[in-house]
Amino acid sequence: MKNLFKYILSAAFVLGAVACTEKEDGPAEAKMKGIFHVEVISADEIQEIMPGKNKTLLLSACADFETGVSDLALKMTLKADLDAVAVYNEINETNYEAMPAGSYEFLSNEVIMPRYGTASSTAKLKISTTGMEDGVTYLLPVTIENISGTDNWGL
Repeated sequence: MKNLFKYILSAAFVLGAVACTEKEDGPAEAKMKGIFHVEVISADEIQEIMPGKNKTLLLSACADFETGVSDLALKMTLKADLDAVAVYNEINETNYEAMPAGSYEFLSNEVIMPRYGTASSTAKLKISTTGMEDGVTYLLPVTIENISGTDNWGL
């Protein structure tokens, strides 16, 4: 039987979202509202990788359609947020390990959210089994670090 390393690459609702709201001090630059989150473009929440191999995953930022979208095109920068592992574990009563720093690399971490769009262009995240132990499930929270194209947003 093959040994498999497992990790969870977080999507959306659990690990990091950017709420875009109007500025309180002066006129708003854009009509932004709603929640943006990061999703892995994959059918499976849990990804498996063979020892000694690597895998490239596509990520996109998505807008929660029901709460609104931006009337501007936006550039978003994604990042790994390993501090969110403890929060995730506490909320979900799990005990996942943070993915080791040497086991992932953003090949590209910027995406473009088109005006009135609900899904962005894609970023690429390369993962490998470097530093991972057999039989351990790892968590890699990916969040939106920055939005450019307007000052009218907040984390």
